[in-house]
Amino acid sequence: MAVTSGSPRDAPGQGRAGKREIRPRQALPVLSEEQQADAAARVGAKPLKHYAVGLNGFATSLTPDQARTLQRAPGVLSVTKDQPRKLASNKNPVDFLKLSGSSGVWAALRR
Repeated sequence: MAVTSGSPRDAPGQGRAGKREIRPRQALPVLSEEQQADAAARVGAKPLKHYAVGLNGFATSLTPDQARTLQRAPGVLSVTKDQPRKLASNKNPVDFLKLSGSSGVWAALRR
């Protein structure tokens, strides 16, 4: 599970006549690793990985009940289940940038 901090107020709101209202971006609270660990401990879990750059949150293993409880906790923006991803094979790489080969960029730089 991935747990991110924030608040529903950070989502876009409805303006007059049902039109979307663009609000200035609110700064999300940044939780320290200790605060993330405390949040996980509320449901008897322990963070496996902490994140603080692209998002503020942590990864952990949770039961469905733990996930529901943590989702309702103050400061928790979302709890999302990990989705398995299939890795692309590197056996037949596609050189879409045309970097390799006799007419590629790397060869041209060596000339």
